Amino acid sequence: MPARIPIDLKQLEELAAHGLNVREAAGELGVSEVTLITRIGRDPQASEAWRRGRALAKRTKRDATENGSRPAPPEEKPQPVSPVNAVLQAISRGFTSRQEIKEHTGLTYDVINDAIDLLALERGAILMTMDKMGTERYQLRGRG
Repeated sequence: MPARIPIDLKQLEELAAHGLNVREAAGELGVSEVTLITRIGRDPQASEAWRRGRALAKRTKRDATENGSRPAPPEEKPQPVSPVNAVLQAISRGFTSRQEIKEHTGLTYDVINDAIDLLALERGAILMTMDKMGTERYQLRGRG
């Protein structure tokens, strides 16, 4: 088993509290987005640090709105979607093979594989089947 890349959990929580998304936080931490997603999905301490930081960010935004402050104007470009969410969105839109997911999302196969592993193994959110041609197909659990 390869050595785990160290991630400063306090810094992870602070980055989440400042509203950074996973991609941005990974860049600040000096790790890949896939590494951070995997760590948050598998390490309860990292997951809790991320959850606490995101909760603080939401409270801060809510408090600012309630106190009459205006939230910052939205950016011109849309925020990037995490690979796990991108894969879930692609599957829900009918893109059911890795090739279709890659073409729809622009993610690499390695990132797609990690996201599928996380969704299938860790969360039980998707099912994998094989079609007649031997291509793996994915569907959201609970959908026909």
